[in-house]
Amino acid sequence: MMRKLGRFLAKVYLFVIIALILFSLNLRITNGVSYFGYQLRVVMSDSMSPKIPKNSLIFIKETNEEVAVGDVVTFETAGENVTHRVVDIAENGQDAVYKTKGDTNEFPDQGQRRKEAIVGKVVFSIPYLGSFFLLIGTTRGLTAFLLSVFLLILLSYFFTLLMKKTASNEQGIKVEMRNLNEE
Repeated sequence: MMRKLGRFLAKVYLFVIIALILFSLNLRITNGVSYFGYQLRVVMSDSMSPKIPKNSLIFIKETNEEVAVGDVVTFETAGENVTHRVVDIAENGQDAVYKTKGDTNEFPDQGQRRKEAIVGKVVFSIPYLGSFFLLIGTTRGLTAFLLSVFLLILLSYFFTLLMKKTASNEQGIKVEMRNLNEE
């Protein structure tokens, strides 16, 4: 039973490691692929601190819903993605335009954002987890990560061998004890 559980956990562990590597590489290369209507991105500045610190991993829900004042949104401007809070909404003909501002910024962002520029609403963030994905997105970071995974697997293997040897030694001692008791 324990052996089956160990094998299952090893497979889950391997799956998680592979998923983390693939996700990190995908995030590094494309930065904006949608998974089930959500995008995952890394915040690159402190403009939304302390609510969303630099290097947080954010989950953005792609939405066509109306955005309200106070919502934290990610929008595209000049080829870059920015995550700020909506501070004002104005009408521009039939369309709404949004004024945004970083929580730590003194003044609102230059210009207004059209609905088409908004990627989505930030629904969840995990502080500082983005650092991990940025790290393994580099060659050195990925190498260090893979080496540490390899070492963990190697240590696990040696620990398993040690446990088997200890168990067989205990069995041998029990057999010898039984033989001594029979004499």
